Amino acid sequence: MYHRHTQRYALAASIALGIIYSLKTAFLVFARDLALKLCAHVKHMESVDPAIAANIQVTAMNFLSGLAQVMLWTYLAVMLFGCIACWLKSYFGDEGCCTPGQGGSNSNYR
Repeated sequence: MYHRHTQRYALAASIALGIIYSLKTAFLVFARDLALKLCAHVKHMESVDPAIAANIQVTAMNFLSGLAQVMLWTYLAVMLFGCIACWLKSYFGDEGCCTPGQGGSNSNYR
């Protein structure tokens, strides 16, 4: 049971994060030193050791695997939150909000 627009929100969120992931990967590929310097604090490093930087490689398989994971987990998380929100709405008395084709001014819109 979920709101009729939850799948659209989940798809939009997963596409948006897929684009952000792609831009981040492109930044890492084309400006490796700057990207690693900017992200060193995220990895709890004071600075990026050249030995570590030399071992970081972005391959097509790594990129596609990471992209698929980011998009899949984002989609599932937004769907989960959508289902929880729908359950809470129906629990507190907003009947019909979570069934496609019922309620609202666009009841025939799918």
